[in-house]
Amino acid sequence: MQSKAATVEEYLAELSDDRREIVQAVRDVILTNLPAGYEEGMRYGMIGYYVPLKVIGEAVKRVPVAKFIKTCEAATAGHRRHGTSAKKANPKK
Repeated sequence: MQSKAATVEEYLAELSDDRREIVQAVRDVILTNLPAGYEEGMRYGMIGYYVPLKVIGEAVKRVPVAKFIKTCEAATAGHRRHGTSAKKANPKK
């Protein structure tokens, strides 16, 4: 289930204490190592890290946007039902 939170703070407030602690630890590592120009915000119902279009500027004119944007995003989520479950990924388990 995607979060309807508009801000990272709202998203974190929605999480249970144990999930918030884990997501915050991952978030701290990401923010410490995030390259200049990236921003943090809510993307697709989870915390996302991306280069905003105002920073990308001229590169968008030279590279197809869909291809370029895929290389400029990362996300983390603390709620279930995102991605593939371990059981689906490893059906023998």
